[in-house]
Amino acid sequence: QSLALTHRRLNEAQRIVKLGSWSWDIRKGTHWWSDELYHLLEVEPDTEARPYDKFLSMVHPQDRARLDQVRAQIFAGESTGPVDVRIKMADGGERIIQTRGQATLDAAGHPVFAHGTLQDITEQRVTQTALRLTELRYRETQRLAKIGNWESDLTTGKSWWSHELYQILEEDPEHFPANFESFLSR
Repeated sequence: QSLALTHRRLNEAQRIVKLGSWSWDIRKGTHWWSDELYHLLEVEPDTEARPYDKFLSMVHPQDRARLDQVRAQIFAGESTGPVDVRIKMADGGERIIQTRGQATLDAAGHPVFAHGTLQDITEQRVTQTALRLTELRYRETQRLAKIGNWESDLTTGKSWWSHELYQILEEDPEHFPANFESFLSR
């Protein structure tokens, strides 16, 4: 009963963060995917004898070499960071998946077991891209209008000046502190 509750909680947590987990017994050639991983990749459970092959077929061709390189590093026992890859969904849509993995090696240094996670980070990447674009437009607007802005936190005494304000004042941000005293000293 407590095991079933733990399993439900794990499934719910994975669903909320759009994260699935997997394991691969390399010696036996058996794969296991969490329910959420099947859901994320829109693959029906028990329809794929080798789910990793199905996942690999979904990976964008330009991202496969990078994924293969990281897999080789993991299988060599090296520590790697997360890898972002684009995948093509059955409906033709594209998602960005962040994958992490780790391998267990035998005494001879050969991989015997691997496990990891895949997380759908499409929304985060779209948001980050939109923020970068907004920042570029903001800077360009200030540059064209020749206006700058600043902020000051009265509780901490810290100030921030925009890039354009430094340009207007003909000052270098590396050598000219962003504070009211510096402004008055001009």
